Amino acid sequence: MLRAISQLAKIDSLLAKVEGIKFNATLPVSIKIKEQTKPQEYLLDVGNKKELKTKSEVPLDVGKKYWGVLKQSPQTKSISLSHLLKQPIHLQSGKKSAMPNLKLDEFKTILESEKPKENLKFALLTKLSTATTKSEFLSLTNMLNAINENVFTFVLAQDQKETLFQFKKSKPKNKEEEDSDENAKVDFYAAFENLGPVEGVVEVIDGVRKLSLYLYYENSLKFLQKELDNLDIESFLYKKEGNISPLYEYGESLLDVKG
Repeated sequence: MLRAISQLAKIDSLLAKVEGIKFNATLPVSIKIKEQTKPQEYLLDVGNKKELKTKSEVPLDVGKKYWGVLKQSPQTKSISLSHLLKQPIHLQSGKKSAMPNLKLDEFKTILESEKPKENLKFALLTKLSTATTKSEFLSLTNMLNAINENVFTFVLAQDQKETLFQFKKSKPKNKEEEDSDENAKVDFYAAFENLGPVEGVVEVIDGVRKLSLYLYYENSLKFLQKELDNLDIESFLYKKEGNISPLYEYGESLLDVKG
């Protein structure tokens, strides 16, 4: 099991490094819907760059963040949006500091500890006891609820960028498989500003490691293809036809958390 989850830090490190490469206009960008100015017309904040006006036939939620692809018409110079996908709840507020923020080496240390689930729960409960704001209390409670469903959630920090990262190990078929490091399977989800959402599976079968990555945006898939050679693991990339959702979606209020 540890052999599978120890690959997650390497994978996120690679993806975070790729996202730090000079901005590529064909990749998805993070968009915030600032205002609806007219029917089907919106004012957007695009990344950290500038404010834009564009039209969308799909109704958009003002104040919410989306991923999307921006294209400019060579003739009219107008900006169009396509492939819009709303970002998960826990990225909407931008107040990610309420969640424990880990560096990759810290993440790897937790994963490779003897009891990672118990260690993380203890750390979260300790932090919860000193929470001073509603958003911090809500984030920590959500993270604890996720752990109770065997979903680990982290915000990983690298090169001044933050990545939302979740993983969940698949239920073993028997006790022998649970204790084995030769056969294991871990599902994970990550959210990147300029790659969009990523869904993946790390498998160890008879000691052989295999990585499968599913991306919502085809250009992100093409962009990553050459980078996977840097991983010491057999890797495959796929275009996900449906939506890519977090393994555990956070509640936006205490009532949501309590059910």
